[in-house]
Amino acid sequence: MRKIKYANEYQLMFNLLNADPQSLLMDWNIDDAIKDYFQDFVAIMKKLFDIKVASQVQYYTTLAIQPEKVGSSHVLYPHHLPHFINSAEWEFDGSSVSTSPPINFVLYVPTQSQSPLYIASANTKDAPLVETNAFSIPQWGGIVVLNPDQHSPKIQTNSQTNVRIYKLDSKEELEGPMNVFLEQMRGLLGVKTVELGAAAEKLLPGFSFTYAGSTAGITKWELDRLTRYTTVKNVGDAISTLNSLITLIESMENMVVLDHIRDEIMLSLNAIHKVQQILSDPLAGGVSEEDGGHVNQHDVALAASIAAITAAERAFFDPTMVSLLYFPDEHKLAVYLPLFLPVLVPLFSTIVQEIKKEIQKRKGGKVKSE
Repeated sequence: MRKIKYANEYQLMFNLLNADPQSLLMDWNIDDAIKDYFQDFVAIMKKLFDIKVASQVQYYTTLAIQPEKVGSSHVLYPHHLPHFINSAEWEFDGSSVSTSPPINFVLYVPTQSQSPLYIASANTKDAPLVETNAFSIPQWGGIVVLNPDQHSPKIQTNSQTNVRIYKLDSKEELEGPMNVFLEQMRGLLGVKTVELGAAAEKLLPGFSFTYAGSTAGITKWELDRLTRYTTVKNVGDAISTLNSLITLIESMENMVVLDHIRDEIMLSLNAIHKVQQILSDPLAGGVSEEDGGHVNQHDVALAASIAAITAAERAFFDPTMVSLLYFPDEHKLAVYLPLFLPVLVPLFSTIVQEIKKEIQKRKGGKVKSE
């Protein structure tokens, strides 16, 4: 999966899409589910990303595509999935809650006429169904299709409206979708599974390795790898951004670079230099003591890399650094010449006539004097 572009903060949005609330009104206890499955993960990732969590429920979210009917079921094939999101009618308003890049997870409940709805693993009729009944959207989020039991004893009927209500309020009911969302979240953030096998023991004979698991959705090995990767990636992106800024400034000779832009560039360069010093130290992976506490030098390098990319992007995207504010001389000539040309033509012609008259006068004066 293509990971989402790095940002200091993300807006994580959980969406329950109820396509046919008149047939079955769905509700969920998402707050407890977030605490059970995502709270520890979000806390551990705090040093890398600040993740803000929100949720919403949408109704009458019908599909813009028509699933294929196979027996008594309805199936979506891989060629259907790019068109699953009905952007014209569905609102994923994480951007209105926060200016941070959104990550969307959708629990989709289909209409009764399209239930049960499944996802095939390939574009062939005999393709097996996806076990999780879910799929991911690169750099966007993930979808889980839920087919509720229409005859569940948990379904209650409102005596006044005669609407059937089904609330997903137990941990077991949301366990499957939340575990899938967590795995999709790992992919979006670039978490790679780290396993220590026999190859590691061959490299370091005499050492035994213990691969400790985690109930938080990410192990220490995986977090350490992601920390190192993010540090290097941030520095590379910061250098690329600064080079683009240099190219922009050199292409616009009359562009004015303000003092605060210079300060941001210097901040980014100093942070890059700090990361380079730490990573070039063979003992950088150790723990140093600063102000009486223990500090992991890789965490220091990570913080410096975040400062580097943040300052570089602030400088590059500053409103005063927009190239459209500055025009080459030939563009200015093309804009102003049609305005001044009608005035300049009669002016020059008059000047030429006056010069000719003056020349003729001088010639006439010479003739008389002779």
